[in-house]
Amino acid sequence: KAATEALAAAVARPAAPDTAAAPAAAGAPAPAVATPAAPDTSQPATEGPSGPTLSMATILAQLAPSQGFQAAAREAMEALSEVAQAIFGAETSVKPFGSFLQGSHIEGSDVDLCIDMPGSGLDAALAVASDAGASAAAAGERQEVQALRLLLERLPQDFVVKETRFFRHIRVPLLILEYHSSLGDAVEVDISVGGQDEKFGVEKGCTDRLIRKVLRQCPRARPLVRIVKQWAKAQGLNKAFEGYLNSLGWTLLCLFFLLQRGEVTTAMLRLEACDHEGEDSDHRTKEEEQERLQLSAQDVAEFFEATAGFEAWMDREPPPEEDPAIVSGLLGPPGISLLTGREQRGPPGERSPFYIEDPGIKLSRGQSDNVGRALREGTWRLILRRCAMTAEVLRGNRGVRGASLGQVSNAPAPVQLARLLRLRSDGQASSAGRATARAHPVVAAA
Repeated sequence: KAATEALAAAVARPAAPDTAAAPAAAGAPAPAVATPAAPDTSQPATEGPSGPTLSMATILAQLAPSQGFQAAAREAMEALSEVAQAIFGAETSVKPFGSFLQGSHIEGSDVDLCIDMPGSGLDAALAVASDAGASAAAAGERQEVQALRLLLERLPQDFVVKETRFFRHIRVPLLILEYHSSLGDAVEVDISVGGQDEKFGVEKGCTDRLIRKVLRQCPRARPLVRIVKQWAKAQGLNKAFEGYLNSLGWTLLCLFFLLQRGEVTTAMLRLEACDHEGEDSDHRTKEEEQERLQLSAQDVAEFFEATAGFEAWMDREPPPEEDPAIVSGLLGPPGISLLTGREQRGPPGERSPFYIEDPGIKLSRGQSDNVGRALREGTWRLILRRCAMTAEVLRGNRGVRGASLGQVSNAPAPVQLARLLRLRSDGQASSAGRATARAHPVVAAA
């Protein structure tokens, strides 16, 4: 019951009715696309004096999670809680973390859930499975994987298995499901085992609560995060499993950008002041409306320009007076810290070309963890090029269809943004765009 109430509070934000389907993300993006796909124009756009018109409020309303989507997320968690308790004992809980706990989720976001159980419950369940000769008790498998296999065997028919990530080298084994609600809405559910991060011993959701607190205090943070996350999804640049930035990484980049502008402060990240689920839920409708009115397409363009500027950090030569350890490679790559609001070098031996400090782990344990650890030089440079091109589109210097630099588009910036997000010019999700998002990014790679 407590776990269900936690997710209910996390998704309690009322949203405008939405019949748009969630954007799909399947397959890896092509490294370079000469002719990007044209935006979906199957539905007429509202015409203004100089062509299609679209407001930022309409775009943000379409990105906000619908009531049906949120109800599906609650149903999925209730069903999984019932199964998990039947397998591992009544003390087992299923807890949300990630974007749902942050309050930054969009229509179609994955629901991140962790199964937190007492050790005795897992041991007893594995013993029963072993006695019965079940495959879940296979020798040599990590206990988290064995627990997920037990869950697989007892899944209700409303769940469909999309993927299992049970590889030996993976840091967090995952069971990825799709749940179909009683009203026909679908939601992807990513399930892991354990209420704490195995490497650092930090409670899952620690960083998410910090972000939740910042989103409450900075009016333009949530809408910026939602737009950037949808952009990354439409461009095929949001899967850490494929070498790109995950949702948390994009969110922290947004907050760092707002910190540089003075809209977010390091004081907002004080760990002791983290809020818990359910607070301020009665005031969210008013706050949502205020957010929609305050963010502009040019704010979004400035974010992408600032992010594209990180490429210069990779290419610069260390100044002569810099620490010799940096020159010799004993320190890690350049990066950012929300806790200091400045550039922050990663730890030695970091393989990623860019470091994004996890503020929750740093505050609670004093240790460094790179949220962008999946990045490689090629994928990071591709991200930065796409950011630069997106800024040019929103400034009117480049067409969404891949027009050459310097060619000014007649479409207003919000219309261009809708195309970049794979939305139609009337603000609804483009089904054709969703189907081709990964194979044919809207912005062509340089």
